[in-house]
Amino acid sequence: MVSKTWWRKYGKLPSIFEAFLHITLFFMVLEIGTHLPFSIFEVPFVVTAVLFLVLFLRGGWRKAKERFLLLIRRVAASKWLLIFLSAYILLDIIGIFYSPAKDLAVVKYIVVVPMAFFCVMLVFYCENRGKITRILWNIGVSGTFLAVFTLFNYFVWEILPVPYYRRLSMLVDYNRFATVVFIGFLVLLVLLLNSNLSLAKKYFAIFMVSLVNFPVLYLCGSRRTYLTLIPALIIIAGYQIISTAYKGKKSQVWKNAAALVLVALMVFSINAPFSRAFQNLSQSKYESYVEETGNEMTEGSIDTIIDSIGEGSMFAKRAAIWGLALDEAASYSPMEMVVGRGTSYEAYLYDVRSSEKLDQLYESYEPKAQYWMTPHNFLISDFLSGGILKLGASLGVWSCIALCLVQLLRYKTSRSLFYGVGLCIVFINCMISGRYSYIYEKHFWIFVALMILEWGIVKQERMIGSQNSFTSSPEDMKGIA
Repeated sequence: MVSKTWWRKYGKLPSIFEAFLHITLFFMVLEIGTHLPFSIFEVPFVVTAVLFLVLFLRGGWRKAKERFLLLIRRVAASKWLLIFLSAYILLDIIGIFYSPAKDLAVVKYIVVVPMAFFCVMLVFYCENRGKITRILWNIGVSGTFLAVFTLFNYFVWEILPVPYYRRLSMLVDYNRFATVVFIGFLVLLVLLLNSNLSLAKKYFAIFMVSLVNFPVLYLCGSRRTYLTLIPALIIIAGYQIISTAYKGKKSQVWKNAAALVLVALMVFSINAPFSRAFQNLSQSKYESYVEETGNEMTEGSIDTIIDSIGEGSMFAKRAAIWGLALDEAASYSPMEMVVGRGTSYEAYLYDVRSSEKLDQLYESYEPKAQYWMTPHNFLISDFLSGGILKLGASLGVWSCIALCLVQLLRYKTSRSLFYGVGLCIVFINCMISGRYSYIYEKHFWIFVALMILEWGIVKQERMIGSQNSFTSSPEDMKGIA
């Protein structure tokens, strides 16, 4: 039992820590998808970190050691993923010492170090599946809040400057904005489908969430989102139908299928006229802006963006970018093949090498800023910067992630969808984009941490039949309470 003296001294701290952890995560996700004049998550992050250290170190070093060992046990089931990830980061740090772009190579650690520490706090907090689910609700709600704020900011009151007039986005990098909304939407969708709400309440909530998110995702102009949104929704809907049938509820299968079709039809029927109205309004806003400022922004309409997918022009630039990078890789010496040319060489490369095709495609970028381009593919980037060693560590990381997702799909299908959604979107983005590889992506750290915790719980459930939590001695639970 926790003594009364301890409870009077620390009793409220765990609840305060939990509140600030959720506030930090909420603001962190918003900051990924919004350009603000100042950081909104740094202060709550620092407060959360201080509370964590107080809770972790209370009772002296002996107790701290016990808590440390408890955290190790929570992630031990994914030791190979952690080994490969640690090796990747170590090789990346070593690569800084022989990098021709040391300033750029160091920049990513402004994100990597805080996110690694945030993951430690997540492992400390998520002692059971219920707390993991609370974190997932936070991610879903924050993404949907961003969608609501975007609509309000564009149509009602422009609190923050809009970067575009003919598309909905709170960032110039509309792909990054779309990623935040997309992940939040899909996570919230799976949470609602797995909820214990009645059929009517469940699908009404799904309808309302879809009504907000779908138009924003459609009008943001992110072509990679267009290509993955419908397949993702079909997979989630298919899971709902199959899981309902698997449970032997045949009457519920038809009800769920009918409800899903009805929601889809209603959302699409509302989105179509809304999109036409938006394009008329946005064109008017765009023309007014050009008339007032004389600045003709290079900004295509949504129809033009969608048409470019069918024409195949969306990959024309990637072909030129990847071609130059692969030609450079082919020129490596045997030693460079093994260790690369240093962290962030992949960005330095485009400052010292070029091609006629690339110059034509990016003529408007003249004069080009330093480190203006990267290979837009983390596998090519890893090879250029760290050779076979770094590429091997990177493939090890993603192989372990894939294996863990497959295992979760087998033993805890409904939970695997959360981590599959987040990490698949991160993987796709880093295969065709990404400046600093996946360790710079905050969603990568969050979903990897949650997936590791989930797999740890599943393994314990399989081995000793524990229910929804990590097995801990009374002393362990005293350390976390």
